[in-house]
Amino acid sequence: MTAQLTVSAFTHNNTRTLKLLGTHGELRAHMERGELELHDFRTGHSERWTVDTHGNHGGGDQGLVRAWLASLRGESPHPPRSPNRWTLT
Repeated sequence: MTAQLTVSAFTHNNTRTLKLLGTHGELRAHMERGELELHDFRTGHSERWTVDTHGNHGGGDQGLVRAWLASLRGESPHPPRSPNRWTLT
């Protein structure tokens, strides 16, 4: 997969938005509305989800801490890409 991510603070939207463009599809997100939208270029299929974005950074801060703590306890189904000892230094 090839993808590109551009982040800019200079926008008319006073919210966080995301647009990931890949060779097989596109993922867009709008934090204020809690919307995720996926477009598959190969099939032409599109899906849209609404997610809860309450909390600091849309709940992402709590999610990152929960995932990190689960990893430290060995409870994570997805092992970290770097050793946990690196994240503690």
